Amino acid sequence: MAVLKPFCALRPRADLAEQVAALPYDVMDETQAREMAKGNPWSFLYVDRPEINFEKGTDPYEEPVYQKAAENLRKMEEQGVYIRDSKPCYYIYQEEKGGKSQRGVVGCASVQEYLDGTIKKHELTRREKEEDRIRHVKTCRAHTGPIFLTCPYPRELTELLADWCEKKAAAYDFVTQEGVGQKVWVLDEEEACQQVEALLGEVSSFY
Repeated sequence: MAVLKPFCALRPRADLAEQVAALPYDVMDETQAREMAKGNPWSFLYVDRPEINFEKGTDPYEEPVYQKAAENLRKMEEQGVYIRDSKPCYYIYQEEKGGKSQRGVVGCASVQEYLDGTIKKHELTRREKEEDRIRHVKTCRAHTGPIFLTCPYPRELTELLADWCEKKAAAYDFVTQEGVGQKVWVLDEEEACQQVEALLGEVSSFY
């Protein structure tokens, strides 16, 4: 049985989501990260690639770099760039490009299921990168890097998500500079959340 729980997200204001959105930290080098964040004080890269807050060539694994990431995240929360939801929700995330789209549920997976193999590992990550992200999460006190999981969705879940997205307005709807459409719906009704959790509970494992 796989577990995916709803949670209270800390997420950007709708009018700032496009500015906050950034590529994953590990698909660019420092120079590229600096260029992407230039002129945009709300870019999430100031949290996810905090070495760009310092002089070029700064060791990204120094403690002040991690502290700066946490400081930037707190500052943007205080300034209202990020708002925390008041109750646990699931989030429906959809990407679209070239006429093709993929849609899934965002929630909290179980650490224990990762350790016991219910969540299957698809790669062997380098120890230094694991330690880097562990330090980043602990210092920021936030899970700043979502992990993609895959599993066979029950038909009822696919239908529930499609129905929700048809009837509800997306909380975020924009296209990135890379031409990828981004949409997010907040699934915030208790009964719907219970249905999603139960249907995902029918899945034997995540990958």
